[in-house]
Amino acid sequence: MDREELLRRYAAGKRDFRGVILQYINLDGVDFIGVDFTGAIFNRVSLEHICIDGIYSECRFTNCNLSCSEWWYCRIPRLISCYMQYAFIEGCYSNTMRC
Repeated sequence: MDREELLRRYAAGKRDFRGVILQYINLDGVDFIGVDFTGAIFNRVSLEHICIDGIYSECRFTNCNLSCSEWWYCRIPRLISCYMQYAFIEGCYSNTMRC
């Protein structure tokens, strides 16, 4: 799925993006509120300065930039179940913890 399709579906009210594959796109500054990305694959996706409020269990973040992102209501077990390889997370935080 490309950036335009993802944002179009999100704007139309879709919140179920389970298993979606996102590659080589820039989503800097985009807020995903109430989204279910369970099992999604993020490969070389920039997610810098975004607000994340949703379900991200069992995701794969490979070569992603998550710096300065806000993980609202993020639960540690959900992050533990995520695969992060070469993910840059400097300065990201949750309302319950600091990364």
